[in-house]
Amino acid sequence: MYLAKMTTAQEAFEKDPIIVIPVGSTEQHGTQGALGTDFMVPSYLADHVEDVDNVIVAPTVPYGVCPYHLSFEGSINIGYEGLYMVLHGIMDSLMQHGAKRFVVLNGHGGNTPSIDRAALEVYHKGGVCASVDWWSLVAQLDKKFDGGHGDVLETSLLRNQYIWNLASLSMHRILLRI
Repeated sequence: MYLAKMTTAQEAFEKDPIIVIPVGSTEQHGTQGALGTDFMVPSYLADHVEDVDNVIVAPTVPYGVCPYHLSFEGSINIGYEGLYMVLHGIMDSLMQHGAKRFVVLNGHGGNTPSIDRAALEVYHKGGVCASVDWWSLVAQLDKKFDGGHGDVLETSLLRNQYIWNLASLSMHRILLRI
């Protein structure tokens, strides 16, 4: 179920849902990859778990931490503190409405410190927040897809249904454990 499509979340929040927050970045991926690769992938994966019982998918955060890519036209950096503040605001607001369980589906390695900081705050407030890097999931299921930024994994992911299926399967398994 998508948070953005709900008219109210009161009843859904009473069931202790898992809130999935897709997070990425808008940045260069070479001449072969879209600027939005890092947020399109987690958004796509979130689309494939929105029908899981008791899961609510929050709107995708398309910006992240990428100061090292600013020399490439179209890259947008909101910085460590900026991403932390966005995630803190999202999770703090939803916790005020009763949410306690979060999965941040990360599409960009530079986001990890901000995600970890926001997750630790959720924990200190009595909740739980898991951070999932989609590329790590795929590599665990099939070692030939162990890769990095702008490489064959990211490039082929937008074009290869097999990799999508691996990543979607991984997300389902994670949600069953939380």
